[in-house]
Amino acid sequence: MGEDVLKKLGFRAHTVHRLAKQFRDYDEDALKVLVKFKDNRDEYISKSRQQIELQESLLSGELMRKFSINDHTWDSESIKKAANTEGNS
Repeated sequence: MGEDVLKKLGFRAHTVHRLAKQFRDYDEDALKVLVKFKDNRDEYISKSRQQIELQESLLSGELMRKFSINDHTWDSESIKKAANTEGNS
């Protein structure tokens, strides 16, 4: 669902794929940290909040980064347009 939203906001498919992979990686890393505190509720909650803040910081940094306007790697529409233009020449 998040990938679809980013695409509708104008992010290129390849960029969205990279961002989704980074999110999954961050999330898996957070789980590795949190599992150590599964038996200590207060510490688990504290560490969960820290991990959420860290993920928000990392992801917002990625979204703020300027992605190439020419990042058409997986967008078939730009490929189709280019092929049609070359075919009509």
